[in-house]
Amino acid sequence: MPESPTTPDRRRIAFDPDTLAPPARAAFVELGLVTCFSFLRGASDAVDLVLTARALGYDAIGVADVNSMAGVVRFHTEAKALKLRPVIGCRIETVEGLAFLAYPTDRAAYGRLCRLISAGRMATLDGGWQDKGVCEISLAMLAAHGEGVQLILLPPADLDAEFTIEVASNVVPFGSRGDAKTRRRFGSRRGAEAQRRETPAAQPLSMAAVVPNGNVADDWGACGAREPLCASASPRDTIPFTAPFAVLLPHLVRQLPTLRHVAASYLYRGDDIARIERLDALARAHGLSLLATNDVLYHLPERRPLQDVMTAIRHKTTVAAAGTLLEANAERYLKGPEQMERMFARWPHAIAAARAVADACAFTLDELRYEYPEEICPGGASPHEHLEQLTWEGAARRYPGGVPAAVRDTLIRELALIEKLGLARYFLTIKDIVDFARNAEPPILCQGRGSAANSAVCYCLEITAVDPAKHALLFDRFISEERKEPPDIDVDFEHERREEVIQYIYRRYGRHRAGLCATVIHYRPRMAIREVGKAMGLSEDVTAALARTIWGGWGNEIAEKHAAEAGLDITDPHLRRVLKLTEQMIGMPRHLGQHVGGFILTQGPLIETVPIGNGAMPERSFIEWDKDDIDAL
Repeated sequence: MPESPTTPDRRRIAFDPDTLAPPARAAFVELGLVTCFSFLRGASDAVDLVLTARALGYDAIGVADVNSMAGVVRFHTEAKALKLRPVIGCRIETVEGLAFLAYPTDRAAYGRLCRLISAGRMATLDGGWQDKGVCEISLAMLAAHGEGVQLILLPPADLDAEFTIEVASNVVPFGSRGDAKTRRRFGSRRGAEAQRRETPAAQPLSMAAVVPNGNVADDWGACGAREPLCASASPRDTIPFTAPFAVLLPHLVRQLPTLRHVAASYLYRGDDIARIERLDALARAHGLSLLATNDVLYHLPERRPLQDVMTAIRHKTTVAAAGTLLEANAERYLKGPEQMERMFARWPHAIAAARAVADACAFTLDELRYEYPEEICPGGASPHEHLEQLTWEGAARRYPGGVPAAVRDTLIRELALIEKLGLARYFLTIKDIVDFARNAEPPILCQGRGSAANSAVCYCLEITAVDPAKHALLFDRFISEERKEPPDIDVDFEHERREEVIQYIYRRYGRHRAGLCATVIHYRPRMAIREVGKAMGLSEDVTAALARTIWGGWGNEIAEKHAAEAGLDITDPHLRRVLKLTEQMIGMPRHLGQHVGGFILTQGPLIETVPIGNGAMPERSFIEWDKDDIDAL
């Protein structure tokens, strides 16, 4: 897949791990950390967070982006470079307004968590096609996918805040007896029956209801998938129940068997000790443990202004008008283990709980193993036997006067190397897709290109049109045993009919096993100055004038000369602040897009390796990782 020219160089930690000693075991592990892949929330990238964590004395650090695994590969890679243990998880925010840190203990639990996120990103609660970038997860869905996932409840800032959740219709809500206020909210049995409905997650999700044209029916349960995308939580009817957080807590414990902890963090409002004491008492009363976190948004307090700008952009307002949408202070930075121990000296069990959760998470991304899809071959032949048959049949067509001895020797050598490297299925896949295009009515124009033109096998399979024997092309440029990497066969399809090919791949392999790779849309200089300037209250004509002075590229510096060229006063403190924030924003991820045609195919369910979400185009779905993430794993 060619690199997009709009992609900046990925930041990486340059340290040689062999020169670093492993850090000492810390008493505390931060688990409530988001990266910049919680788009327009997290104001620091994996490099800054991991470097800071190492400097602060962490030996392990958790990552929990919001309803996403998009940033975990980068976090995993950079943490390993500094010999830190990355603890992989995510932050689940439900449609009921509740939030949980979710950390899988093993590979199977990680797969269920990916399935859960995929469910929220691919289908609405009523089974419709989900909008791009939206993730709807209910408590019932979380419960259905929660086996092996350690759940940590993140309480609201206001512990008296009310939420509405679904409870089983045959369960008397805790706290309703003797509590007139709660009893009024719950209503009479007759009133509750009038509102009764099945929980949205109680219906298994069929892709026939999700794909607009019903092209892929029940795709998610096929080919080895162990459960439907959104499993049934309970056959019982449910009713809505509205109550304060403290009253709802026992219901959450009942519905979520793996909920073991309630998170606590300082809000710096003057009542922190009393609030955490109340949380501790609530947790103990319901068999839960308090767990410490600083609910991290950035690596240093100096990033708070950038996080304010991100919040304003996310809410389509300005920093000046955002009010209580903004954080009240700059305390949500990554604090060291010793500092957290001092802050939670009254609650040492909360520090120990965070460490225990991290220790229980044995899963690592290193456990992910790629397995190419099995190709069904006629007559019970092995993939390589079938490839050999197709190759020699194609050679007879390419050379009707007889296959030259030199070409025959080349084919034998190439096929032997393909067999040794186990690549037959890959060649069969490309051949199958090309055959589909050429057999369509009318045929879809397609042509292999690049280093694949060096292969006599590709030529005989009619993937490429150039005879390498006539042009003295070197096969070793295409496949080499020494390089230890698979070949890259690029095939161009006519633009107007590329969608037909994409939908064929979905039908052929199933949406649970096939997905387009993502591309990460980053803030380029012009986009950054426009959005940051708007959030900081600059007029549209000022931001447009600044943007016109930037000629593109990925430089992360907005020099003062740009302001001077736009006729602006470079001594204005507010303008200088805007330029500084713009420099920090350049290169930050804005959202995920879909690759123009780079697919990943798997033998087992892809949705148990990485979440899949819908694209903006109808019937398009793509994974949360880009090709660099895949290469890194």
